[in-house]
Amino acid sequence: MPVAKGEDWILLYMGKEDADQVVQIEVETFQNPWNPSFFINCLKERYCCRVTDIAGKIGAFNIMSLYCDHARILNLCVCSRFQGHGLGRRMLLDLLEIVHSRDSRVVLLEVRRSNRKAQNLYHSVRFKVSTTQRLSYTNRDGRMEDSLSMALSLQEKLGSL
Repeated sequence: MPVAKGEDWILLYMGKEDADQVVQIEVETFQNPWNPSFFINCLKERYCCRVTDIAGKIGAFNIMSLYCDHARILNLCVCSRFQGHGLGRRMLLDLLEIVHSRDSRVVLLEVRRSNRKAQNLYHSVRFKVSTTQRLSYTNRDGRMEDSLSMALSLQEKLGSL
């Protein structure tokens, strides 16, 4: 059952059957991809897990945990061939709508310091850097990299984003 539809994409709830494609996108996109079992565990824990279907293929996915007063975006990933077309922004806005509908006040996330595309996306919807985590990610070459903790206060109406 679709969560949302665009002209050439459909936003769906992630299921176990999506795991192989999601893991493939994760490995292709991230320097230090999640272990495949993490995705299954997120589904078991009933986190908010969604995929975007583009012509029968998964083009993007996201995972978010929801708590009483805040939410944490754990993963938002767009396949490289679909980046730059607004798909990440659409998925992010969908997540923010969910958080807002639950009267949560804050959305938290972490992003690599080198991931400028993601930082630009988050800044565009008013996320602010709250702290820098020193040497928190390992790159493929074994070097460590800082991450930025970001937060968005949902005191404002989402329509202004």
